[in-house]
Amino acid sequence: MMLPDLFNSNREIITFPAKNQAIYFQECLELNRSLTPFLQDFPSYALHELSNANLMNRFDTKYLLPLYFLPEILTQLQMDYSILEIDSRRIFTYQNIYFDTDNFQFYYMHHNGKLNRFKVRHRQYLETQTDFLEVKFKNNHRQTIKTRMKISTDPNKTMTEKMTDFLQQQLPGTIPTSLYSKQLVRYQRITLANEQLGERITLDFCLWFQPTEGEFLYALDGIFIVELKQARKILPLPCLN
Repeated sequence: MMLPDLFNSNREIITFPAKNQAIYFQECLELNRSLTPFLQDFPSYALHELSNANLMNRFDTKYLLPLYFLPEILTQLQMDYSILEIDSRRIFTYQNIYFDTDNFQFYYMHHNGKLNRFKVRHRQYLETQTDFLEVKFKNNHRQTIKTRMKISTDPNKTMTEKMTDFLQQQLPGTIPTSLYSKQLVRYQRITLANEQLGERITLDFCLWFQPTEGEFLYALDGIFIVELKQARKILPLPCLN
């Protein structure tokens, strides 16, 4: 199948004013349409059908790849994985607001490769209008443990007393009121699962981020992120070697 020009971009990070984001979103819609032929042959699954592949406690492996690899990887995974489908959709929009301290303690622990570190975010699943407050903990065995609570959609993104209590339980030694929204991240996601192996694979593209007090968006153009989530650390995917 001939790949459209959208897959052949050599750009990496582009910057544009937030007021011009509609142009970038239109390009993402065109990319979604271009991906449809590569998704239609996957068997589908619903969220309630996952047990072994739910993976709130897991080992993560991430890959940063050129966008033109995405159709090929999807083709190779069709035989072994099913695709998440909700209301006939197979591509979903995720929006995260990340919280950190004034001096970016969580960010620098991640950037410097520290273990026993935390990540705090407000995650929004835009198509289903579902919101969660999430805490991810990477322990000294490199295992990711995610806890979360469902919250109401709040356009002002303010912390409620229940949210503060939840964070107090999950973040020992951290005062929740000292956390502030620092960055908005949005992307499109395809989610694949193999229930027998207890694996999920997420493929994220059209990813952009914006400092909460910034006027510009920064987009990872021509790039997508693959994350392999496993109940136990085993060999990576052959198609990603």
